[in-house]
Amino acid sequence: MMITRKPWSYGSAIKDRDYSNRVESFESIVQELSVAIAEVDQASVRFCMEPEDGKFSDDDPILKLLQCKRASWHIALDSILLDKFFNGRMGIRSQYYISPYQGHFMNRLILSTLHNRLVQLAFVDSAFCRP
Repeated sequence: MMITRKPWSYGSAIKDRDYSNRVESFESIVQELSVAIAEVDQASVRFCMEPEDGKFSDDDPILKLLQCKRASWHIALDSILLDKFFNGRMGIRSQYYISPYQGHFMNRLILSTLHNRLVQLAFVDSAFCRP
């Protein structure tokens, strides 16, 4: 007996998101995101190492336990693009829904695709955690 999951879909109450039901590859969404990030103005990007104040909060127990830091980019992008990336039929959440292995693989794909641009945005100036 083989167990399969239902295809990823929005709930019936979700309206005005026809774009989310288009079948496009995750790779094409990553490419669209890559183009958008390549065109973003440095002034609209905020890069930080978290936790910003050096204090680990209780809401992230793993970071607190390991005492590690993580890079964080705050980038204003088109809301439809972000919705497709996070919630779309082939978005990152649906990749994890398929399987954790698929999600991790696609997460590595997006990070390897965006790596150079993200590093560039992080180190354009030496001020971290700009307001």
